[in-house]
Parts: sequence; C-alpha cells; structure tokens
Amino acid sequence: MVGVPGKYKGCETCRRRRVKCDNMRPICRKCVSTGRSCEGYERQMIFITATPEDGGRCSSHPPRSTSKKALRGDSASVKSHGSRNSQEGNSPSPPASASSSRSISHQLPLPSASMSNGSPISAPTLSPSEPLRPAWDDLLFLSDKHSYYTTQIVSLQTKLAHVGRGVSSSIFSPPSYELPDFRPASSSGEFSVSGQCIVNIDSASEPKSGLCVFLYEPNNCSSSPPETSQWKGPHDYMNTVQAAGPQAFTLFPAHHFFSRVYRPSNTAWSLLTRKATHLAQRDWATTPWQYYPKSLIDRLFDILVQIPDLLERADATSHHVPTQDRQLKIQDLLTRCLYIDRQLNEWCAIAAQDPEDSHRHSYWISRSPQTQASMPFSETFAFINAATAVGFLYYWMGSLLLNRSILNLHRLLFQSAVDYNMYPPVLPVGLNIDVSNYQRDGIFAANICCSLDFALNTSTQPDVLAGPLAVADMYFKGFQGGGQSQLETAWCDGFRQRMAAKGQHIVSVVASRHWDEYGRF
Repeated sequence: MVGVPGKYKGCETCRRRRVKCDNMRPICRKCVSTGRSCEGYERQMIFITATPEDGGRCSSHPPRSTSKKALRGDSASVKSHGSRNSQEGNSPSPPASASSSRSISHQLPLPSASMSNGSPISAPTLSPSEPLRPAWDDLLFLSDKHSYYTTQIVSLQTKLAHVGRGVSSSIFSPPSYELPDFRPASSSGEFSVSGQCIVNIDSASEPKSGLCVFLYEPNNCSSSPPETSQWKGPHDYMNTVQAAGPQAFTLFPAHHFFSRVYRPSNTAWSLLTRKATHLAQRDWATTPWQYYPKSLIDRLFDILVQIPDLLERADATSHHVPTQDRQLKIQDLLTRCLYIDRQLNEWCAIAAQDPEDSHRHSYWISRSPQTQASMPFSETFAFINAATAVGFLYYWMGSLLLNRSILNLHRLLFQSAVDYNMYPPVLPVGLNIDVSNYQRDGIFAANICCSLDFALNTSTQPDVLAGPLAVADMYFKGFQGGGQSQLETAWCDGFRQRMAAKGQHIVSVVASRHWDEYGRF
C-alpha cells in the first residue's frame, strides 16, 4: 500500500469564499485578479495497493502498453515544446477524427516549417500549466518537471536583425524604441509581420518568475525598405502568418503571438487603411482557439475584423454614379453596418460589467487630480485591468470609424438616382434610423484619449495603443471642422512622447537579461 497525492480541490481562499477556483498553480489566478492573498492548495492523501511485480501499477493504474524508453521520449518531446497530447480541465477537446489523424508534429506549439525559416530552434523545457487561460491574461504560468514560474508577457516592436537567433542564453542588443507607424507603403497587400518569442526565467527568485517577450517587426509599413524585385508570384503577396494557416496558432507560444500581437496590429492597420483582412474569415476566428478559451477582447476582435471590408466597399460604392443599382448596394451595405454596430453595442454592454461582480462597472472616472498632461480632458478613466482598457480603446476606435461610414451611407441613400425619379426614397423599416445616435465620433475620440494613460501605465504592450491613438489624432486633426482642435492634437503629441518613454523602458529591461529562444513566426 502506498499513499499518493489526490486531486486539487481548489485553493483555501476560494473554498472559504465558496466560489469556483480555477486551480491555477502555484497561486490562484482568481485571487490575484481580485487582490486577495491565495492561501495555496491542500490535497488529500489517497492510498493504492500494488506489488513490486506490477512495477507500482494497480487496477486503477494498469500497465502501459508502450515501452518505457518510447514513453520517456514522447513525454520529453511534448514537454519541451510546451504541449500535452491530451487536454484536460476546461480546455476544449478537438474532434475524435481530427485528433486521431493529427501527427505529433502538428500538436507542437512551435511554428511549422514554413514559419521557422528552415532552421532548428532550441526551446526550453517549459509548458503552460493547466487549466489553460486566455492569451490576454498578462500573467502566464509556465512549468517544467520541478517548478512553476509566474511569467509576465511583454511585446515589443523592434529590429529583429539585432536579436541573436538559435543560440541559448543569447544577449539582445536592441536599438532605441521607435513608435509604430501604420501608414502603408503601398495601397496593395495586407499587414505583414515577422516575430520571435524569447523567454527569461529567474529560478533564483522566490516565487520563481520570468519574462516572455514577443518581438516583432512589420514588413510592409512606410518605414520598411522598398521591394527590390519588380515581379512577384501569388505566394509572395501572402504574408507569413497567412501562409502558415490558422492551425499553426493553436498552441503556445504561437497562439499568444497571434492573439496579442498579430491580430490587434492587423486589425488596426486594416481599419486605418480601410482594406479587408483575411482575419475576417471564419477559420481565423475559430481554429486558433481550439485549446485556449476566448476572452472578451478576443470576441471583440471577432467583430472588428469585419469592419474594414465594409469600409472598403462603402468607399468604392460612393464613387459610383447614383443609379438605382447603387442605391440597392448602399441599402445592403447599410444593413450590414447597422448589424455590426448592434454587435459592438452588445459587446460593450457585457464588457461594462465587472465579471466578478455584476453590480460593479469595469471602468470608472479616475479620482486622480488633474495634471497638465491631462489637459484638455477634464476626466480620465480607470479600468479593472489592462486588457479591459485595451478592449474599450479598440471598441471606441471601431465604433468611430463605423459610425462615420453609417452616416455617409445614409446620406447617399437620399441622392436622386439618374435612372429612377423618386424623392424621398422609400426605405426598409430597418434603415429608418435616428442619425443623432451615430453622431458620437467626438465622444469616442475623447474617450480614447481619456483611457490611453491608464492603458499605458498598466500594459506591457505599448505598441498596441498606436492604432486607437492614430484614429483619435486623425479625428482631431481633420475630421472635426477643418482641424481646429489644437489642444487635443497637442495632447496626442505629448502622449506619443510618454509612449516612447515606456517603450524605451521595456527595451532597457529586455537588454539587461539573457534569453532562450522559444519560437519564430
């Protein structure tokens, strides 16, 4: 008879409060997010009976059919890439047919051969601890055979040529931080980016901690060098992420890079350039979350990626001759835009409530005294966490652009058609809207500016704020009556300086450590 630890029954803090515990080790994530002290876990001892001839196995744990050598090899291979063959707990399971036909190489979290540039990668023996949490959780709990590490997720736009590749414990010598620039180099193509994941673990600290940094470099923005070749094949127009396919981003670290870095950057670029993105396809909104649960901000991006296509079609339709056929196209576009707007409003109603307490709001007016940096905005917002702040920034960004397009399409509906003389036109019931409900672009722009400082102070991804800042700045410079908002534009310039300082601080922290490479994208 031998005693073995039983299953975890939840941390002592959650058990005392009589709430469901997420069983995150070494400390409960729910306790951390609510500011409580996690008292740890206690497992009851259970006893099993076996004989030496059975090798420690009993009726409840029958002998394995595979050899010990093969078993040890498979376990080490999967653990070294941060994955397990079976998903337990709250993680969704793939269909039986898919799991039976999928090879071991497709279960690994590292990029496929098309994404790793053909060179081998030496990954540390770390894997995310279960149950798997949404990628937008800033704290990532990694584990190996002996320890748990509380890891902070960071992303940084930089020059990847300065990163040592393929060398364990490499030193990163980054250049000075440069603000992201979403101005497109040309009117064709999509947002393209190259990325790399590096990990630093401080095993000497207590509790053990580390950093997981996603480095990336856009390849088709205005700061990128021009193409040297005049002729391109069809595959050259497809960026690396799109060529890899959504299946390549189901596991860590590729999933976190896709969710936290590529998807927000691509969405912001597509909204600003008013160009459709491949992320609007259904596979890109479902497959990467095959194992990881979606957070509220992930569901927001499911909605936002549909807006650039509507903006592009609305721009093209507005230049057509006002005919009856154009009026029908405008009605179809307006119906679709109003549907997306309702989806955004539904998301806002859910996100405005604290998930821990339905009677509490997820953001509020900050009580901090007004400073010169906050002028001309008399109020600033505070949020329950950084991810919520980023989510509302992108919600206001998408709503501002969508509402302006709705007003423009509604105005075009009342233009007289050259081949059909009826004024005013007879509109479907759903298109008889109150235009005052869509004249809130000034409120959205002000809300963005009132939230940026909180997001900058709490987020470890300053680059993700560049898109909302650009939209607010565009509104104050050109959208509003000839650009008369000098104070607002001056505030945006001042925030860029604070954003650059935060980025440079992250660069200095990253440059002071040694790193292990975990993946390339």
